[in-house]
Amino acid sequence: MYSGKPITAEKVMNYVLGKIAQKVKVVDEFKKHNEEMQALLAKGYAKGILDKFTITLHHLQAFLNCKFNTSNVEFSDLNLEFVKYFEFYLRTVRKVLSHLPYKNRKKSKI
Repeated sequence: MYSGKPITAEKVMNYVLGKIAQKVKVVDEFKKHNEEMQALLAKGYAKGILDKFTITLHHLQAFLNCKFNTSNVEFSDLNLEFVKYFEFYLRTVRKVLSHLPYKNRKKSKI
């Protein structure tokens, strides 16, 4: 994904020479998080929570491939538009996302 920031010769040279720090990527961090959660299962974390994180990771990877034709994205590229696209994808393509917040709101008005 292109962040909209200008690409300069200096930036290209810095990248080629390895002077630019490695950017943190969402899928990589998500995988690392899930590995840490796996290690914590014996310490009281429920397997169901890890299962939900694993499913969400798979949905995210499919979304990135479908919408942006990529397997990963930098955290710096995330914005509200990305979140809205992902939510729309989950609701329409994957047919997931609970309506629980809406049910709770309805109950609280009664």
